[in-house]
Amino acid sequence: MTGPRPLAAPSIPNDRIDRYLRETVARIEGELRHPPRSVVLVGSLASGDFHPASSDLDLIVVARTRLTPEEKAGLSAVLRHGVHPCPAHGLDLIVYADEAIVEAVREPRYEYSLATGAAWTDEISPGGPYPGGLIDLAAARSFGRPLRGPHPGTVFGAIPDGWIQRSSGVPWNGIGSGSTTRSTTRGVPTRC
Repeated sequence: MTGPRPLAAPSIPNDRIDRYLRETVARIEGELRHPPRSVVLVGSLASGDFHPASSDLDLIVVARTRLTPEEKAGLSAVLRHGVHPCPAHGLDLIVYADEAIVEAVREPRYEYSLATGAAWTDEISPGGPYPGGLIDLAAARSFGRPLRGPHPGTVFGAIPDGWIQRSSGVPWNGIGSGSTTRSTTRGVPTRC
């Protein structure tokens, strides 16, 4: 098993984020029947555009199997901000089953998502097709940082050329934009 790597974040001591991420991975492992295949840090902290006052911590979890209702409830119970306070603006977590991401599909099916933070109302989604998921997975392949498991480039299926188009000067789903707004698509937070 690979543990979280030390991370640098402006204005937030490394130890606070490192402890939070290590504890988050441990809590995820404690709620799943099988250890996750991978836990990947994505978003602004992984890409180097983290702003403590406005950035959240974005995690993608790859579960070995589809989640049960009990596993989803357990994740909500142990990861909500009121129980496990995030040292950043919030936690944005999405879980995919390994079978859903091993090969690229245009709308990957996610198992569960949670957006939680001190100033946020918890957003919990039980899963379904996710139109923005392809962008998340492409970002994870490009600059995701493994907190547990292998490098994201070996976990997420290759995305065919042309499936994701970048418009000139328009940030990729808010990634790297420093955006402080959070919008949702089908109840799944976009990454900022």
